Amino acid sequence: MERLGSEELRVPGPSSLEHRHRYMCAAAISSGAVLDAACGVGYGARILLSNPDVENYVGIDAESAAIEQALLDPFQNARFLATSAENLPFKEDEFDTVVSFETLEHLNDPTRALAEFRRVLRSDGILIGSVPTATFETFCTTQYGRNRFHLHAFTAEQIRTLLERFFPFVELFIARVSLAAGIYDAAGARGPFHHKVSAEAPTNGSAYGSYMFVASQRRLRSKLAKCLGVLCVGGSYFEAERSQIDRLLATRLMEDLVAQTINNKDEFILQRGAEIERLKAIVNCKAEDALKQDEEIGRLRAMFNAQNQRALKQDEEIDRLQRLLDTKSEDVLRQGKEIDRLQFESNEKDQRVKRRDREANALVAAKNARLKVAEAQLKTAEAELSQTRTQLGAIREELRATGTELGAIREELRATETLLDETRRELDATRQELQATRPLLDEARNELGRIKVKGTWGGLFGSARIHGRV
Repeated sequence: MERLGSEELRVPGPSSLEHRHRYMCAAAISSGAVLDAACGVGYGARILLSNPDVENYVGIDAESAAIEQALLDPFQNARFLATSAENLPFKEDEFDTVVSFETLEHLNDPTRALAEFRRVLRSDGILIGSVPTATFETFCTTQYGRNRFHLHAFTAEQIRTLLERFFPFVELFIARVSLAAGIYDAAGARGPFHHKVSAEAPTNGSAYGSYMFVASQRRLRSKLAKCLGVLCVGGSYFEAERSQIDRLLATRLMEDLVAQTINNKDEFILQRGAEIERLKAIVNCKAEDALKQDEEIGRLRAMFNAQNQRALKQDEEIDRLQRLLDTKSEDVLRQGKEIDRLQFESNEKDQRVKRRDREANALVAAKNARLKVAEAQLKTAEAELSQTRTQLGAIREELRATGTELGAIREELRATETLLDETRRELDATRQELQATRPLLDEARNELGRIKVKGTWGGLFGSARIHGRV
């Protein structure tokens, strides 16, 4: 049950029948606020809102293109968001019902998605969903190859165990489609009535479908299976709790479809016979091609043998290189030990560098503090310098006045120098006169000296006469 587009849903067929049937089953037991996780193009919204107990609908899908298509067909009480089921953008206890068909097998972490479903569900809310059976996954892989979008496969036991990690009450069914879409027991023998799945049964046809589950944190209603839709045949939907006439009508419709299928078998067999003859002719042509291919295979086999011989020689060379590699490995081990030692030394150096970095940071911090002090001092010095400049301006004015006074003084000095020159000349004349008078002075001094000598001796003689009288 993969995602369908709007055009595919309009075409009657097993896929569209299967998709609509499961949403009809979910609508029968949904109520309140409903979250449809992995809603695709949103076709399930109209089916779920057909139940008057459903008050509003929110559809989410990880593929934005699907949400854009869903928004092209808006209707009341429904909104769509592009988001992942593993990370729901809703508050706790916001929904009464969460519907999520064929989703868990696509997710990287289905456990995360179930935890999110439980978080946004109210305590009495229910989870309705489905996953392909492991048997059906194996069958599809064998027939068509691995589905790269399916990251997980679940047995009945595995899906039940996973659900019970978050919801203590779990009901499990098998849903499948053939001429009609219905929910069956494990053997599929009881027809379109609802029964619990007891075990994985690889040989049962009913196992080639999906596990449909209903889970809750509270005990589920009794006879839950009868509340789900029983059968969807050719677009007609029949419920288990309807009248016996409705169930007979569903059975008659199934019988008519089977009879029509049987009546068309003869024509189908004839068409198949013609197709077989055509294919035989193709096979004969292919046989001739096969002979040619056998010859080509013989030639290729000879080439293979030659290449095999070369491969043996290459194996011998590989052995030699392997021995050389072993020797080199020992060298690499020694180098690894040396690298470890160097790494250890490098780590120690890193520690020293970190210590130095811390010391440098401390020095930088101290220098920054001193720089701030210096900046403050510089601002003070700038203020003082500004004041000094003002004073210098005043001093310059005084110097200009002083310069004027010095000019006058220089004039006076020049006049004084002139007088000094005249005085020097007069002094020179006076010196000359003194030099001329010096011999006269010397004679006068000599004469005066003779006079003094005479006076001294006369005094001495006079004194002696006086003493003699005495």
